[in-house]
Amino acid sequence: MVNFGLGPLGMAPTTLPEISNPAIPENILIGKEALNGAEDLIVGTMENNGAIEEDIELVDQVVEIPLGFHDGEGFVQIAASEQAKIIPENIKAGITILGVEGSAIELDGEELEINPTTDEQTFVPTEGNGFTEVVVTAVTSDIDENIVPANIIEGVTILGVGGEAVELDGEEIEIEPDVVEQIYTPEIGNGFTKVTVAAVTSDIDEYILPENIKAGVTILGVDGKASVVDTADATASAEEILEDKVAYVNGVKVTGTYVKPILHEPTISIEDGILTITPNADNGIYAEGYKIYVDGTLLVTTSETEIEPGLLLDEPGTYAITVATYGTSFTDSPETEAVEFVLAE
Repeated sequence: MVNFGLGPLGMAPTTLPEISNPAIPENILIGKEALNGAEDLIVGTMENNGAIEEDIELVDQVVEIPLGFHDGEGFVQIAASEQAKIIPENIKAGITILGVEGSAIELDGEELEINPTTDEQTFVPTEGNGFTEVVVTAVTSDIDENIVPANIIEGVTILGVGGEAVELDGEEIEIEPDVVEQIYTPEIGNGFTKVTVAAVTSDIDEYILPENIKAGVTILGVDGKASVVDTADATASAEEILEDKVAYVNGVKVTGTYVKPILHEPTISIEDGILTITPNADNGIYAEGYKIYVDGTLLVTTSETEIEPGLLLDEPGTYAITVATYGTSFTDSPETEAVEFVLAE
């Protein structure tokens, strides 16, 4: 037994039991102190590793746990990115990996031979099958009909085809477009390496002007004038065009001489607040309706022959009402003699 002086408040000395397997610094947390069985103060050197967190990303990966203290919060797990791959559809049916049962179906294979082309090709196996072998044949000059000796520079071979075309010293030219055909021939021994043809604009012809172009038509960026129309199919005569009105017939300006006939005025009367309009029989079918005036101002246009003016007026008072007949292609009739209408308050 080992005694350590007086105990608390003068009590008997504290006696520690004999220790058969005393701790050493490596057994005690770093920075902590203790007494061993020989009354020696020892200071801990054991590393405090806290929580160790490690991910396993490879099937043969071994995670080494370092020597020292661990607080119990750490963990070692399969990396989330790898866990995401361990799903039923990635595992063959009948196989279970880490508790996940596979659902992937092994397909019957088929072989495919593909001839390359200059276009993209997509091949899908028949339903329930997959490809066990895909053979893409070698690319030859047959892939493009233009791979022929005449199209390849002499000394160059493309896909096994040797060229025989002679490369000429080139020259550059600029061409201004014209309304006539132009032919340009390179100097002897030369070819054109660059030919620039300026854009064609309305400047190519002085007559490309709005006034020379039909309305609704655009020529080389120039819009036709709104007043330019095709009158070739027009057949109207001056007698069929209203007096003093102007039209163009087959490209010729024509001033109308037709005078619209005048309709006959109706007869009107007012009784019990109702305006009654009696049509003039001489108008026949050409009268379409009536224009009702109050004190010389148009109040309403109507085809009705009985009207209640009081429903159309706002202020009480005495009014003079007149009526004229109107019709398409006819001049309105003179207004009737006025009748008096009183709107009481």
